[in-house]
Amino acid sequence: MKRLGFIIVLACAVGLFLFSSSVGVWAVPGMDPRRQTVPTRTPTSPPGPPSTPVPTREEEEERETPAPPQPAATSTSTPTPTATQVATVEPSTTPTQPLLVSPTGIPVSPTRMPAWDFGDAADPALSSLLTSDGARHATVRFEWLGAGVDQEQDSRQVDADLYDDGMAIAELIACTEANLEVIVTVRDRDDPQHPYDAEHLLYLNVLVDWDADGHWAGTALCPKGLVVSEWAVRNLLVDVSSWPEGATSAVVRLEFPAGPSAGATWARFTLSYGEAIVGDEWDGRGAFTFGETEDYLVTVSASPRILSPVESPTWVATAAVTSTGTAPSGLQIGTGWGQSLLCFGAGLLLFLGLAVVWARRKWSR
Repeated sequence: MKRLGFIIVLACAVGLFLFSSSVGVWAVPGMDPRRQTVPTRTPTSPPGPPSTPVPTREEEEERETPAPPQPAATSTSTPTPTATQVATVEPSTTPTQPLLVSPTGIPVSPTRMPAWDFGDAADPALSSLLTSDGARHATVRFEWLGAGVDQEQDSRQVDADLYDDGMAIAELIACTEANLEVIVTVRDRDDPQHPYDAEHLLYLNVLVDWDADGHWAGTALCPKGLVVSEWAVRNLLVDVSSWPEGATSAVVRLEFPAGPSAGATWARFTLSYGEAIVGDEWDGRGAFTFGETEDYLVTVSASPRILSPVESPTWVATAAVTSTGTAPSGLQIGTGWGQSLLCFGAGLLLFLGLAVVWARRKWSR
């Protein structure tokens, strides 16, 4: 009788040990339909300049060559300009009359200019050419972006400007804060005819086609109600007189939220002297007296998905995904048939063991 009781109690103990040490599988987090995703769009504007009213001999020779291909997501490498180099273009025999429209509200001189500085984003969707009233600068020898600047008769399509060298653009991630560095350079800080002081400031403006619709205008909407303007930087003041003594260049750091669309898109950086852009909207058009405009084809990466907790009954233990992308193992309390039978058997053995012990004590009396 003692042996039978001992065997039953031992069986109960073994059953309880097996139950308590059983290894289950953590519930794998499911796909939450509310997770945020980022649409992907790329610019659809075809490159190539329109014909000019009076083509020059040089333009006729260029037409005989094949059109340049559409640029990829990253700009092709360009020659590294020498420091503070100002390249100019000889005036043509038939100069083109520029449009006399300025986004600053300051009248533009009607004198024909032999050359301007233009941007080189894809026209006509993004205004770059003279016939589209693209952003341009009449005089570039006083201040510019980066180490060098040049002038041309018209926009060099597409993404073909030789001196787009003023930006240091880190990775752009959709709907997160973008960090950029812009190099601003001046020729002479002590020129009395072109002074730099509190009354003669530089202005920096930045446009980015965040929704990749081929236009610089309006806003884009990010999750959680974040509204991102395509006029990302508006008339940022650059005070050259505050630079260290003798410095003729400085790095200007920019921080602003990126838009929601992932993929390649165009950005325009415009530096002007004493001319702030007026109005609530600017689409990259107009003439400036001084400064430079540089266009960049930038890439916006999709933002990481925001993981939401899996909604499940309280009797199911779930585990979040770890940094390695795997889930730890552990006990899962559920209603599977195997676990139910194991629980029932352990309880039955425990009951029988207690009953035998009680009966033995009663009989021994």
